[in-house]
Amino acid sequence: MLKTTKRCSDCGKVKPLNAASHERYVKNKDRYNEARQRWYREHREEIQEYQAKYRETNFQEIQKRRRAYAKTNSAKIVARVAVWRRTNPEKHKANNIRRRGREQTASGTITVIRLKARIEYYGHCCYLCGAPYEAIDHVIPLARGGTSWPANLRPICKSCNSQKGAKPLREVLPVNDDASNVEISL
Repeated sequence: MLKTTKRCSDCGKVKPLNAASHERYVKNKDRYNEARQRWYREHREEIQEYQAKYRETNFQEIQKRRRAYAKTNSAKIVARVAVWRRTNPEKHKANNIRRRGREQTASGTITVIRLKARIEYYGHCCYLCGAPYEAIDHVIPLARGGTSWPANLRPICKSCNSQKGAKPLREVLPVNDDASNVEISL
């Protein structure tokens, strides 16, 4: 027979089992949370192994639940993603660069820190005209074998980016005819 009541160790009153447990938790919330966090830290590897095994075993079911959630909560998801993009513009740009690189099977990768460093190096301005930057350009376009390494990425304004398109830099910049006749000796 299941027990439905319990005598409270603090006040001595007989209470429904769940109410007594809840009151004790509320009174000792910090202690319970600390114990739970300590247990998690001590068993972190076991938990991660269990979770990985669960995801592998139940992959189809997890995908099904995710699709159902996305279908019923699409407006909420779109709003959450829009807020994240506004609050994390550098991360969003880095994610797009990595995604495009994967799609084009380009070598190289970029982190948010390195992307910020490239933008700061160019003074948060377009590297072609000096206007405030609005996008990140692959100097050698991915479509022409460029990489996603930081050395191939530069900040650019939308106007210059539209003009440049998938052309390499040498096709966009004006050529100085006098410079082409200069002989370089080492």
